[in-house]
Amino acid sequence: MNKFIKIFLIIISTILSLAYFISGYIFFNLIFYTRSIQDQEIFQRNLVHHTHLMNNISLAKSSELDMFLQAINKNNKLDKHELIKEKLSLYDFLNSYNNIEELNITSFDNLNLKGYLLKNNIENNNKFVVIVHPYKGSYLDVLLVSFEFYKLGFNCLLLDVRGHGNSEGSYITLVDKERKDIRDWVSYIAKRYPQSEIITYGMSMGASIVLTASSEKMPDNYKLCIADCPFNSINEVLYNVGKYIMKIPSILLPFILSSINIFDNIINGSSIYFSVANTLEKSKVPILFIHGDKDYFIPSFNSEYMYNNYKKDKDILIVKDAGHCESCFKDKKNYYNKIKEFCDKYIKYN
Repeated sequence: MNKFIKIFLIIISTILSLAYFISGYIFFNLIFYTRSIQDQEIFQRNLVHHTHLMNNISLAKSSELDMFLQAINKNNKLDKHELIKEKLSLYDFLNSYNNIEELNITSFDNLNLKGYLLKNNIENNNKFVVIVHPYKGSYLDVLLVSFEFYKLGFNCLLLDVRGHGNSEGSYITLVDKERKDIRDWVSYIAKRYPQSEIITYGMSMGASIVLTASSEKMPDNYKLCIADCPFNSINEVLYNVGKYIMKIPSILLPFILSSINIFDNIINGSSIYFSVANTLEKSKVPILFIHGDKDYFIPSFNSEYMYNNYKKDKDILIVKDAGHCESCFKDKKNYYNKIKEFCDKYIKYN
């Protein structure tokens, strides 16, 4: 009987071990591998759609531009004067977009990374914003955001994060390696434009990336950081995804996360048990945190916790009734007024 019990226990332990590692490997690839056929097809469709949209807007009649502007400003009531001003800004922006400059840098681990520079038409303008998109997005997903920064007088560098869009890389780390890429992009701009004043802006994953990047050794040109709906802990985000989206029983999640972490260590040399707040202890720049109070994917307490623990200059905006990545649409006027107000405190205008 003892012999059969031992064999049974060995079989059970073998099955559980296999289940532990297989589940971890599957979930690791679902989350950290961004070069699936489906991901690439989505990017290509978005690329075609945005190219078609921009071409149509560029060729549009004046009345059609009015309709387009009213559509993207549907939460604002623009009067005739404001609409004309907005239209002129859009003309300038489209001209910049049509002359967009594709940039390349080589990452610390030899990946070719892509950025897209939209130069503002303001003469001798040295203000730059580096804009970082959300998870599984691309520079296409932050074009409307870049338009708003363009109106604030910034030159806009839109990035394709490693493993996204046209940048190389198959696996991402969510923040660990990406923060070094942002450091290198900021250094690139500072070297190319020595008089530049540079800020970083990110949304969701992009927000956490720019926050952690702010703790890297940066050139003096780097002035401040803006983070919209960032997460503090990777494992907490993965826990929420597993529980609320994948409907995995809570009792299994700690085991699956620990298995995911093993493969993150092996393949990425990173860890999912990563605290953004801890990295901010080394940051020296002013930080503006933004979050929606109805964000259930990455709850607003992430921003509130980091804000409360950050010891340098800071500010925070919690947008009422905004879900994940919705703040800039739910309360557009206050959103960009807050950004302008924050930038005005720390950036010199030409």
